Amino acid sequence: MYRWKVTVFLTTSFFLLCLEFYGRGRRTLETEVMENGERSEHENYNDTLSEEDFPSLREWMDDRQLLYKERGRVVMEVCQRYKVKNTTSNNSVTDFINMSTHADKAHLVERVKLSQFFLSRPQQVLGCLINKVASSSIVKSFLTMDGFAVKDVKSPHAYANRLHPKSWDELKMVDENYLKFLIVRDPLERLVSCYKDKMVSNTHWSLANFRKQVKQRAKMIRSKRKNRMRQKQSSMNITKVKRSSQTNSLDMANQFWNDKESFSEFNKNQSSKNSNLSSPTPTASQVVKTPKSFIIEPKPEDIPTFSDFLEYILSTDLMGTGFSSHWVPYWRACTPCHFQYSVIAKLETGEDDLTYIWRKSGLESQAAIPWENKSKSSAREKELMDFYSSIPRSMLLRVFMRYRMDYEMFGYDINTSLKLGGHKLASENELELLPDARGKHS
Repeated sequence: MYRWKVTVFLTTSFFLLCLEFYGRGRRTLETEVMENGERSEHENYNDTLSEEDFPSLREWMDDRQLLYKERGRVVMEVCQRYKVKNTTSNNSVTDFINMSTHADKAHLVERVKLSQFFLSRPQQVLGCLINKVASSSIVKSFLTMDGFAVKDVKSPHAYANRLHPKSWDELKMVDENYLKFLIVRDPLERLVSCYKDKMVSNTHWSLANFRKQVKQRAKMIRSKRKNRMRQKQSSMNITKVKRSSQTNSLDMANQFWNDKESFSEFNKNQSSKNSNLSSPTPTASQVVKTPKSFIIEPKPEDIPTFSDFLEYILSTDLMGTGFSSHWVPYWRACTPCHFQYSVIAKLETGEDDLTYIWRKSGLESQAAIPWENKSKSSAREKELMDFYSSIPRSMLLRVFMRYRMDYEMFGYDINTSLKLGGHKLASENELELLPDARGKHS
């Protein structure tokens, strides 16, 4: 009996021991398989990241340079298509008269000016800086590198004269040796920014009467347009087939901008009331001679609508004098057809573009990249939707017609604004039928 019990005990113990070794071995094998699989996936992931997702700085810089060459090619293509000139005529006297009397508005003419360029001489960088396109931030950086303290300066442009080329000889030297860039943004977004500054938030004394002028001119333009449309309708045969409202809007816009009567009539009316408001685009001193206060807080009823503001802008010659320097077209401000830029930067890709400029020129060792006006895309998009939805589709197309050169040169699309505003998108055929920058149909 004793032997039987011992035999059973030994057999059972041996069987349990085999089971334990079998389970332990199975768990070890599974663990090794899992670890090897995870290690393999991790190694493959690292290989993917190192090869594709993390280009070297040199590769990144080379890619950006190719992008800027392509942007420059598009600009020159548009310049050649519209045959943009540097002067109106071959006679210097005639050309001076054309410039002084604003006859340029009938031509596609660029006029290179020393005042359009801003230099960082220590780092050999030239920038054509345009109002409402990150210009204040970049001017601050250039002034800092020029040894000027700008910490408490509210308006750096007031001290920007020291950054302009001192002579045409210096500009020629700069053109041959400096890194040259200009920076642009969506044309309508720029007008929104200008409206918010000049019509709403800015308390400078010079803007008080200017806001009144904007409202007066917009009201006059709409009144004349209604009268003209009323006269046209009365002369038409009522039995004729009615055209769609969209076609009427476009025809009205084309007829209005081919007819300068409304603009001249406004100046005639205003000159009899107030000679300071008779200039097509008044300077600050013309609008308000002597300020009663340097700060004038606008009241809600004093602020023109965005539609009023656009009506006013579209009635000017867009030559860039006086207040219009804030909405002058990019091609007039920076003359890219007759002054070649190394980099054409965009506010939409501003962080990458300015990083490239700062690294390429060595500016990064002297000043931080001036990227102050960053805003959340969702909040910014909602704001633009509110602005564009308040404007008739026909007016947005009129803005496109006046700024068509900028849209085509720098690759912007009016349909982006139309979509944000909830308007019907414009087809290629519709845009081709609109007058181009020369007032002719494409």
